[in-house]
Amino acid sequence: MFSKSKLLICCLFLSTSAWAQSADEDYVGYDTIVDDLTASTRAPQVRGGDPFDLISIHGGFGLVTSHLALDMADGQRYTGFQKGFEASLGIDLFSPRWMAEGALRSFSSSQLEKGAYAALSEFNLRLLYRNPVSRLVKIRLGGGVAARYLELKTNGQKKEFSTPASILSIGLEAALSRNLSVGAELAYRSALITETADSGAADATLSLGAHF
Repeated sequence: MFSKSKLLICCLFLSTSAWAQSADEDYVGYDTIVDDLTASTRAPQVRGGDPFDLISIHGGFGLVTSHLALDMADGQRYTGFQKGFEASLGIDLFSPRWMAEGALRSFSSSQLEKGAYAALSEFNLRLLYRNPVSRLVKIRLGGGVAARYLELKTNGQKKEFSTPASILSIGLEAALSRNLSVGAELAYRSALITETADSGAADATLSLGAHF
């Protein structure tokens, strides 16, 4: 038979083993909980991704026909059509519907009424809102500012004008593929100052766009 001292030692040993096993199970359970919580906090970051991955860059080339109206200080008024081209570059503003765009325009010298000749170049910045109206077509509404540089020749004299102007535009954009589109746009430009002959212009643009 076991003595009382041996019986006491056996009881202590069994109690210690049970406590150690319970502690190990609690520790493993704690580590599992921590891992689960860490995974749950990291999951939204993985799903969200980099917001810059959603940004597209847009390039375009267009042909422009513009109706120019020039009001001279002596009361003379010259109007006429000009033909030119446009090169543009835009970027999404963290949304496929909003875009910032810059464009360069150039019109070669063309004859206006009353024997006047005008040559025009322009740099503009616009904010565009593009709203889908069907699976392939979007409507484009825009507004911005332009810096216009006009050279006018009348009666053997040459005059130059630098004109800041506001822009309002509306147009349609139709997708040809994932990366190509065609567009048509109407716009009006109005001078922001009175000390210029370049008081306003209305134009139409046909363009081809690339999207990356």
